[in-house]
Amino acid sequence: MPKRDRHDQAEIWSADLFEQVVAELSPKIRALFSICYYTGCRVSEIHTHQ
Repeated sequence: MPKRDRHDQAEIWSADLFEQVVAELSPKIRALFSICYYTGCRVSEIHTHQ
């Protein structure tokens, strides 16, 4: 995501953009992405190492 004002503030996604992105993902990645989106976690925080 591009920075808005270069003060470490990332752009906030709209609900429409989120739905567009999720529609393109596989079920496993969709679940991971949704957890990150709704909780504010980074992928590395919820990804389990196999």
